[in-house]
Amino acid sequence: MSESAATIARLRDALEMQPGQAQLWLDLGRALAGAGRIDEAVAPFERAAALDPQRIEASLALYELEQLRGNAAAAIAHQARVLRRVRLFSRVAPHERLRVLALLTPGDLKANAPL
Repeated sequence: MSESAATIARLRDALEMQPGQAQLWLDLGRALAGAGRIDEAVAPFERAAALDPQRIEASLALYELEQLRGNAAAAIAHQARVLRRVRLFSRVAPHERLRVLALLTPGDLKANAPL
């Protein structure tokens, strides 16, 4: 059994005992994504987001995974969920005195970059 498979198995065992732990679901999603099991990683991240809606890690991960899966609409929905909760960039543009957020190429993993 590979190290990633063993980690995934341990996390699944832990979740059987503590299914309400959002951190364990996040860890499982990360382990699955890290093992290249992108489609399987979605459900654990969704569960983590449902258990602890105030944390943004699961929504950020879902944003990236949905981009990898080619599902732009779902990616944008997860991105919007994050942006409603937290201001990612707060640097003031020196000349315009405005907060600036540039949208690069849709679907690009670096889609948001401050100017």
